[in-house]
Amino acid sequence: MRIFLLGIAVLFSLSAGAADQALWEKSTLNQILKRGELRVGTEAGYMPFEMRDKQGNIIGFDIDLAKKMASVLKVKVTFVNTQWDGIIPALLTDKFDILMAA
Repeated sequence: MRIFLLGIAVLFSLSAGAADQALWEKSTLNQILKRGELRVGTEAGYMPFEMRDKQGNIIGFDIDLAKKMASVLKVKVTFVNTQWDGIIPALLTDKFDILMAA
């Protein structure tokens, strides 16, 4: 009986492991790591969170946080400036990986 239960436990753990692997393969984090780039959707118009400096670069608190996240993941970061009313649809259509916007 113990061997039977052990066999059942092994089968369940193998199928759970395969399901976990499939979830990981489709995950946003895995895609970011494979691509080597974190794409961040934002709208650069909400000081001090996202704004443009005199040279036109997007800067701010959320931008610094996104840069730190990319640094920890060891990937580059790309900011995708998007109008606020289209930011959720853009996320849902894979224009970027995450939102960092006030």
